[in-house]
Amino acid sequence: MRKLTETKNIFKVLGIEHSENYHNNMLAWLFDANGGHHAGSVYFRNIVSRFSKEMYDLVAMKWESFTVYREFPVENDEKKGFIDIFCISEEKKCIICFENKIGSSEHSNQLQRYADFIEKEYCEKGYKALFVYLTPNGETPSDNRWKKMNYRDLYDITCTARGNIVDDKIRGIAEDYRDILLGTFATARDFKDCITRANECVVCKDFPNLECVKVTAMNALYKDASLTCFAPADTAGGYTGTNDLCYICIKMEKAQYEKGTLACVLTFTNHPKNLEEGSAFRKTFSPANLGFRWYDAIEIEEKLLNDGELLKDFFMSENGTARFATVVKSLLSKMKAEIKGKD
Repeated sequence: MRKLTETKNIFKVLGIEHSENYHNNMLAWLFDANGGHHAGSVYFRNIVSRFSKEMYDLVAMKWESFTVYREFPVENDEKKGFIDIFCISEEKKCIICFENKIGSSEHSNQLQRYADFIEKEYCEKGYKALFVYLTPNGETPSDNRWKKMNYRDLYDITCTARGNIVDDKIRGIAEDYRDILLGTFATARDFKDCITRANECVVCKDFPNLECVKVTAMNALYKDASLTCFAPADTAGGYTGTNDLCYICIKMEKAQYEKGTLACVLTFTNHPKNLEEGSAFRKTFSPANLGFRWYDAIEIEEKLLNDGELLKDFFMSENGTARFATVVKSLLSKMKAEIKGKD
């Protein structure tokens, strides 16, 4: 159950400000010079000018020649995927790809696979390509062909575009979205700050076997070196720079945000060797459905926010960081007890 808060922002009213899908739909509309928002190409060309003067000059202000697609299909190495926003100008032989992550992280080497696919299918035929990896915090992409961009950068572009929109209704929508971008950036920054401090004062001290390997907008991933009965996977397991089977995740994604809780999740990769009958994984855990790439074996939640308390107010509160660290310690302790009980 989600408690409504007093707001005039349409994205908050609809409860979609944390939804990656809706962000992508909105961005695809704004990036499309023919999208009907009457802002022309100001969003699109500002991004291109930041990363590629060569492509900017090549387009020669023919931004309306781009067609914008959502969920553009990619298939290589027997793996399927979808580029979040795919923009192509057949006239100028230019392609711009956007991959956007909110509260999640890149997986299955998708950035490399997507760039490889575009280069093979288009660049080898004379197209120029630009790849933009968009996250609230501006995370560094695993593949250096992708340029990193954060939500504060997008906010600045929406501010620049205000003067180009003459329609009052569309201007209101664009300004609501601008506020969502800044709020998401600030929340991701504050969550990262809380996780960093919790790592310093709690995790390293009380849980020496845990190593923080990834922090996204509202999600911190840890490797657990103590679970030695699970052999390392042969692949990255979906997360860049990690190759262990077992992960512990502290998260406050949309489901937890709506309940005011923080969650701790024990996650395994469904590596084929570990799905074999008789493996250590199968002996210890009995997954109900092995068809998913990820299997969440245990999930524990604990209250973080007081009733009616907003996350931004929590982060700004005098004892917010201490409260956060206390809940993290409690969740990790409970998780360790659950794991021990299954040995």
